[in-house]
Amino acid sequence: PDQAAKVVGPPSVAVLAVTSCARPAPQLGWAPSSRRASLRVLNVSFSSTNATHVKSVGVYFLNLGSLRPVITHVHLMITTPSAAAAAAENTSNLVHVYEAPTDAANTTFNYTCPGLTYFPVTLTAPYTGLSPSNFTRSTVVGARLEFNSEAVLELASLPFVAAVGLFLNYR
Repeated sequence: PDQAAKVVGPPSVAVLAVTSCARPAPQLGWAPSSRRASLRVLNVSFSSTNATHVKSVGVYFLNLGSLRPVITHVHLMITTPSAAAAAAENTSNLVHVYEAPTDAANTTFNYTCPGLTYFPVTLTAPYTGLSPSNFTRSTVVGARLEFNSEAVLELASLPFVAAVGLFLNYR
């Protein structure tokens, strides 16, 4: 089954009732499935939204686990009108929203647990390979979260995500 489907949209009533940052029942969300050092990625899809309206990516944590940083990268999955727009083709891109510092002295990030952690999206950020005008004409179709890939001794040491969503700003 698609585990990402559990976390798209607002948190459930059961999730909102959780009051401590600890590994909850599996049906409440998503967690990496392996304790071994491995790539840990959560891809979620959303209804298409114009990129100019996206204010942030919100991640609702129920457990942070023991690894720091918890999240190493957050990307928006976007489609951008290409030069071949006349042929009704789009180009897909991953756009960096957040990258954890690699400097060991600067690995503190203010996660909320249990609760929402926001990863802001700014129209002025230097998105690699994407001009500001192309970004503003783009459509956000999802998000990609990359988690710390180091090994842990137990599953409770891995993060647990209950919801992922886009926070919009209509000016």
